[in-house]
Amino acid sequence: MTTWAKGFVANSFYSGLTATVFSTEFFFHTMGGCEGLVDTAVKTADTGYMSRRLIKALEDLSVQYDYTVHNASGGVVQFLYGDDGMDPAKMEGKDGIPLNLERLYMKIRATCPANAHENLSPSEALKKVYERFKKPDISLDGANKFKNSLRDFFEGVTDSLKKTRKFLDLDENNVEKNDPSFLEKIAANVSGISLKQLEVFLDTCIDRYHLKRIEAGAPIGVIGAQSIGEPGTQMTLKTFHFAGVASMSILYVGWLSL
Repeated sequence: MTTWAKGFVANSFYSGLTATVFSTEFFFHTMGGCEGLVDTAVKTADTGYMSRRLIKALEDLSVQYDYTVHNASGGVVQFLYGDDGMDPAKMEGKDGIPLNLERLYMKIRATCPANAHENLSPSEALKKVYERFKKPDISLDGANKFKNSLRDFFEGVTDSLKKTRKFLDLDENNVEKNDPSFLEKIAANVSGISLKQLEVFLDTCIDRYHLKRIEAGAPIGVIGAQSIGEPGTQMTLKTFHFAGVASMSILYVGWLSL
């Protein structure tokens, strides 16, 4: 048997279907279009029903004032929503980090300029950060990941300052504040940070962190079910852009509903 007899269509409507005696391309092209229409109609109904079942199963889940997740019977489903108590829709940074620390730090440095005699040494800056971590407004449930990211960010800032001072042959731990030299001013402009900048940055980070916490009473069950059902409606066709990866072709409604 030839490829034409098995339904191979070499052309399209754009390039022009072959009009031979048998008109095989017209016939098999119509079969493919009919299959696509039926497939879309049936799977749209399937995904709609799947969304309804998910929403009915999860609609009673909500966040309480202590950030625990309860169902309608009062049972605890999760002791801390998302293991960090944060609202995913308000996240700024990558990998679930609440804030884009790099962008915020650059903004603080631009809006709060500092003179060379106001800059802190790397050890002084880290000491101020650790002291700020001990205050109760940041000692919250789920705040450890945020504090770790903030600490790692400032360790990178102080390392950059150390490298700058070392390159300029300056003492890495002592900053001349009373009578700063020309090199001290260069180091301050490149990667220095003042006490005011540090305080404003930390206070802004903590204030924004509190604003990004999940609100009590949030219907997270319905939101979670909708977050699964809405992409499911887009899986009615097997047309995904995976650059020819054959193993990804199984991602359609039948796979999702298993």
